[in-house]
Amino acid sequence: MQYQTDLELPPGLFTMKVVVRENQSGSMGSFEAAIAVPDLVRSPVRISSVIVGARLQASQKKDPRNPLLQGGQELIRASLM
Repeated sequence: MQYQTDLELPPGLFTMKVVVRENQSGSMGSFEAAIAVPDLVRSPVRISSVIVGARLQASQKKDPRNPLLQGGQELIRASLM
């Protein structure tokens, strides 16, 4: 199962819990994880460049040096022209 969404949180410690239910059998499963959101006003993140992605697509490519390839998916750069 894959689900992707965005959520904005203020700095602090949070617990994320995801519960899923299979419609036909009714079986359920859950996952729980701690999330620490840093205060980026006090400690900003420094980046060297920004890449704007247009979409994700499945990829068979494997290159651990390429940050655009993660978990079998490739971020396709947006054309900014």
